[in-house]
Amino acid sequence: MPLDPYFERQLRENRAGTITEIRQRIAAVIRALPTRTLTGLRTLPARLRSLRAGRNASPGETLGTDPGSRRAGGQHHSSAPAPAEISDGEEEFEDPCTSANPAPEDSAPEATTHWREITPTSALDAFTTAKAHRVPRGTPAWEERNALLWDRKLHGRVGLDGPDLTTREFVIPVPGFPEVRVRLYLPDTPAPKTGFPAILAFFGGAFHVGGIDYTSVDAGFRRRTRDARVAYLAVDYARAPDSRFPTPVEQGYAVLDWLFARASELGLDPDRIGITGASSGGNIAAAVTLANRARAAHPLRLQLLEVPSLDLTGSHIDLRPLREMRVPKFLVARELRAIRSRYLAHPDQARTQLASPLLAADLAGLPTAHILISEYDTLRGDGAAYARALREAGVSASAIEFQGATHDAGMYTAVVPLAEHWHLHAVAILRTL
Repeated sequence: MPLDPYFERQLRENRAGTITEIRQRIAAVIRALPTRTLTGLRTLPARLRSLRAGRNASPGETLGTDPGSRRAGGQHHSSAPAPAEISDGEEEFEDPCTSANPAPEDSAPEATTHWREITPTSALDAFTTAKAHRVPRGTPAWEERNALLWDRKLHGRVGLDGPDLTTREFVIPVPGFPEVRVRLYLPDTPAPKTGFPAILAFFGGAFHVGGIDYTSVDAGFRRRTRDARVAYLAVDYARAPDSRFPTPVEQGYAVLDWLFARASELGLDPDRIGITGASSGGNIAAAVTLANRARAAHPLRLQLLEVPSLDLTGSHIDLRPLREMRVPKFLVARELRAIRSRYLAHPDQARTQLASPLLAADLAGLPTAHILISEYDTLRGDGAAYARALREAGVSASAIEFQGATHDAGMYTAVVPLAEHWHLHAVAILRTL
């Protein structure tokens, strides 16, 4: 089936913009060639003299550098210019999923032993704070701020706002890892005698962007909570590259354990709890489900995985959507490598089951799985293969493909009818809790 008309127009516009950008870069290189050639010719005699002098230099002597600039080993390193501050004019929010900053080491775990309730925040508060807080351009802090601002701008064009609901926020300790903040969304209907059914939720964002304060994420959780009459417990797990695998999985499992222990006092039904996640959040949700089976074996009723990334080795990537959309294959390969390098400390971790749940040797005993995939998404192979593997292991599982949809189609609820159908389908699944 062809792409949804809205996404087809987007694809044409993006392709035209990319071609224009490539042409501009080529023209800039061509224009710079005469200057570079002339500069090279002018400096050639000096380089030749330096080369001849080097042949006559004593062993270990470094030529052509200022003595004060020498470092250990005789190497000279020029310092990079400081990142420029974001201008005070109208800001341009870049698509955060294309950035690939180097991955630093994990941040040190925060030692906490008791959970605590904190004052709830709102997406608007987070946006206002981020917009007022200027940080050096190109830094991880800038990337995080830019992504949050960009998300609100995009949601304002394509998404529906969520309803005003009662929320509570908590900070949960995670043994050996940083503590994690969670937000509980409560339906605006009277609670059943046994308490509301609940779903533990993980947002998407390629492991390195996103959060429960993002406007689109918060709005989606609010709409699902109201329409499904299911309490959402959203996990603001730590993002890469500051916190790498398995930090988000361990944080997710700690919250799951806390949820079952505290369900009744939170007004929730401990016998009607599920787990959900989208994209990279689907990866974490599936990994937490596997960890739960191996540890406490809490009685999860279902797992709802939306466009999940379930094999970080890339073995189940489906390239057919790329051919149909005429998108170069190398772009997806580059993005997959960038995701792995941010999230995993070593590529070999991609073959472990908590990083790639699809590669688990045994999937028996897991809760019923509902998997939603998009026709024009290279990750559709992950979702379809996981449903197949679950059924082979005796688990009730289905994979529903939305034709004409792209990977992030579900957030376009204000402009694409298909996105609202996606929402209603997920709501119907959640009502089975």
